[in-house]
Amino acid sequence: MRWGNIAAINVLQLDANETASHQSDMSLLFAASGDMRNLVKSVVDLPSSYLKPDEAVLNDKEFDLVVRNAVMLLIALTTDDPKQACTTISTSGTRPS
Repeated sequence: MRWGNIAAINVLQLDANETASHQSDMSLLFAASGDMRNLVKSVVDLPSSYLKPDEAVLNDKEFDLVVRNAVMLLIALTTDDPKQACTTISTSGTRPS
């Protein structure tokens, strides 16, 4: 499922931009970014060997978008079943027909 009209991209691409054993801390800033697709894609694509903590800042001037992102992250981080979390997140905000 795509949330917009452009697919998410991995902005880090560690395998192409760094060595396979990259272990430095990273800080990411997505300024004025209403959706978090690129952040999620970048984190999901981190190699399993990457064990350092990351810091990511995602902001927007539209409060409702910030709240939506916070709720989606809260669901993702607190749900034991990843499939259920994805279903809940991908259907949140939709209206029944």
